[in-house]
Amino acid sequence: MNALALKTSFALLGARKESFAHTFYLTFFARYPAAQELFVQDLLIQERSLMATLDLIVQGADQGIDLGPTLYKLGLRHEAYGVRAEQYAWMGEILLETFRALLGELFTSDMEQAWIEAYKYMSTEMQQATTHT
Repeated sequence: MNALALKTSFALLGARKESFAHTFYLTFFARYPAAQELFVQDLLIQERSLMATLDLIVQGADQGIDLGPTLYKLGLRHEAYGVRAEQYAWMGEILLETFRALLGELFTSDMEQAWIEAYKYMSTEMQQATTHT
């Protein structure tokens, strides 16, 4: 994983992190309205959770931290909410789309590839919870 590209792209969001999260969920629910029933908590809490998780991924990559156990626990929670495998792919799609929308040309191909790899790692680790329960 390209930790520098992750860190740089996340830092470029700066004060727009709340806007990123809000745009992410607006886009996600517009494209996949049936998925909205999975989100039982306040959307603001969910948005903060998304940004905290992305920050965790960035910090983990930057500091070489094994996030497997943490992501496994997160996967267990998502399984309890009823998240299905294909919904992970939907989230990854919207994640990249939101970075492109907010950062425009600043979102380089290296950054995009880094987020593809990071999201693949994150979603794979989370989905391990569904195969071991």
